[in-house]
Amino acid sequence: MKNKKLIGGIFFFTAIAGLVGFGINFILKQKKAIENFCYEFTGWKPLSINGSNIQFKGLLNIKNPTDINLLITGYYFDIYVNNNIVAKVFSSKEQNLYPNKITTLDVFIDVIKNKIPGLLPAFVSGLFSDDTISIKGSVSIKKYIILEKQIFETMKISDIFKMKNEPTVKCA
Repeated sequence: MKNKKLIGGIFFFTAIAGLVGFGINFILKQKKAIENFCYEFTGWKPLSINGSNIQFKGLLNIKNPTDINLLITGYYFDIYVNNNIVAKVFSSKEQNLYPNKITTLDVFIDVIKNKIPGLLPAFVSGLFSDDTISIKGSVSIKKYIILEKQIFETMKISDIFKMKNEPTVKCA
């Protein structure tokens, strides 16, 4: 009788340890995949341009490389032209990221009012020079835990006008 209880206890303990080990392994694999997810800015569309206001809609493609649904719980970016901050972008709107798919986020950008006078000449000169635009910030992604994915991208201003609003090889 003692042997049956002992065998039952060992079996129960082994089963629990196996489930815990499987769960930890699964979460660590998903965490690593989330940390390495692919993102790219693929397009920009002016929404409003006048002397006191400039608004753009940027397209941010994010590929969920995991086998589970993820949830973006928000994002925050600073946008720089030639290392001078021109806009702050944030959202707490939730967005689903479906398994092994690319999701496009609409990122609405309002240029800081006192930066407008220098921005338009930078964009015009950027068409013919190596002037840059940089995006720095983070995206919050949630499943079992919330992770912050750091975003940093720099490109030539002239390259912005070549974007085709679709995923490139980077995230395909």
